[in-house]
Formats: sequence, structure tokens, C-alpha cells
Amino acid sequence: MASSDEEGEIIPVVTSYWFENEKEDFVSLCSLTLLFSISETECDLGEKVFLRGTTDDSLQKIYKQITGWRFELTYEQPEISVLSKDRNWITLQRPRECFESTIRTILVTVYFLHFLRRNPEESQLSIWDKLKKAFSAFDIIPSVNDILNHVSLMREAVKRDKDLAKSKPLCEVITIYLKGIIEGCFGSSAAKLTPLILGNPRMFILQCNQNLLWTQDEENVQSDELNLVGEQNIGYDTVCSICDNGGEILPCEGSCLRSFHATKEAGIDAFCESLGYTTAQVKAFPNFYCQNCKYKQHQCFACGKLGSSDVSSKAEAQRLSDGLVKSQPCLMRTI
Repeated sequence: MASSDEEGEIIPVVTSYWFENEKEDFVSLCSLTLLFSISETECDLGEKVFLRGTTDDSLQKIYKQITGWRFELTYEQPEISVLSKDRNWITLQRPRECFESTIRTILVTVYFLHFLRRNPEESQLSIWDKLKKAFSAFDIIPSVNDILNHVSLMREAVKRDKDLAKSKPLCEVITIYLKGIIEGCFGSSAAKLTPLILGNPRMFILQCNQNLLWTQDEENVQSDELNLVGEQNIGYDTVCSICDNGGEILPCEGSCLRSFHATKEAGIDAFCESLGYTTAQVKAFPNFYCQNCKYKQHQCFACGKLGSSDVSSKAEAQRLSDGLVKSQPCLMRTI
């Protein structure tokens, strides 16, 4: 099979793959337009992303510009495909080992949705056992934090497949997500608001058009409860909010409780851009506050605009029609 961009070329399956930008840096599927059918081909033209890998017989190397991606949950095994610039669909198999950390959380989320769709009443324990088996060859065991990174993706899937919203494990994951947001945003008021908001998590899954408490970057969800794999959170994120990988991280001591790779050296293995500080600068910090917490400016869940999160003055919030403040400044990446 040819690897050029000739019209009509068919490359059905690619393995040992990775995605890169024009600088040859790894990029994730989040850089591409998410599509939901083979007939969809219109994609946003943003950063150029290229697929590299080999055909399933390993005889042909592939280098293709890609613009979109989709996942299929109806097959025996979940399937992920990418759309080439010349509008041909390419099915992905196993990623290249060095690329696994970049794409792992999306793969875990797609497999999670696939298991739920086939067995909506299955227990959490059974679902996570299956995920651990499916990703046994990966270095990191799947956890609920992987799923929480892609709540917006799950939201889009549920909009098109309402049966997913009936799944008990999915509702429990959303409950953890919402509870983390409530506690992070409302502080001492969380105890009163939590029963009201969490009374029907399915409502929050299904009311997608109102964007209730859904953010486009859910990497910073926190919860004081035990997570689905039985691990106690330690108060701040144990992975970097920029690249979603662990290692040597620096926690923010502000309200967001996020963590970051502070130096380029700390993030080099994860291909993380990091905060760009030197080791000397990090050691000199008496306390570290990210730019959002330092200037008390956070992004609203509903409208996406930056607003004051200073509770000592007048913190900005988006009110819904019932008068209950359900949308507070969110905890997003550094300005």
C-alpha cells in the first residue's frame, strides 16, 4: 500500500503509531476534531497533526496528516479511527510504546465506555478488573483519574447514546467528578449543596446543552473520598496538570490543588512543556501559587470566561434559572 496522500488510497489499519505536530512533538487525540460517524469529514483547521506508524503487516511505514478522529463502541472490541487530510479513515491498533503515556487516558476512557455500553449494570469492581486486563501491558494501571480527564468526551458520547447514561458505574464516576468540583468551588458551603446537586447525577449527564459543571479541561478534579480503585487522595493532584503524567511535581498551595512539572528536566520523560522554572527558582519558592491562584482569576464552567474567584470581595459566578449557584470559577491551567 502506498503511503502518499493520493485520493482514494486505502490504509485500513496502522499499528505502532504516534501523532506529532510540525515540530515533531507528541500530541494527543485532543488536538483533533472529534467526529461521530464515518460520513462526518468536516474538521476544524488548527494545528497540523501527523500520523506515523506502520501498516498491520509492518511492511509499510505511514506518514499522514490527519484532521479528525472517532471511536466505535458497537463492535466486539472498541475501535478508534483517524481521518486523513484526504478524507480516508484509518483504524488504529496498538500505539508505539513511547507514545502510550500521551494517549493512554483517552484509550482508557473509550474502553470504559465500551464496557459500560455492553454491560450497563455491571459493577465497578468488574469494570475496573476488565480495564486492568485490557491495559496490562501498559506501565500505569488504569484509574478513575484517567476517566475524569475526559468527562467532556463522555458527555458527547452520552448525547448520542442515551443508554450509556443508565449505567451505574458511569453515574458513580460523574458523582465523584461533581463532588470534587463542588468541594473545590464552594468550600464550606459544599456540605449543604452536595445533596442538592448530586441527588440525580443522570440529570447532569443528560443536560449537556446547558454545560452544567462540565469543563473543557477536567484534569484538576479533586475529591476527599476514596476513589474507585481504593486509593486515598493526598489533597493535591499527583499528576501534572499540563501533561497528565506523574514524576517530580510541584503542588500549588492555592485553592486549585493542582500540580505541575516545574522544570523542563522534571517533564522531559513525559514530553511536558512544564512551567519552565530552573531548579534554583523552585528551591527559592517559600510557597508556590499558580498564576490563577496568585491573581485569583479562574475560568467559569458555564461561559468559559475568566472571572474573579476572590471570596473576600465579590467572586463572580454564573447563576442558573432556579437561582442556585451551580457554576463557579473553575480550576484551569495556568494563565
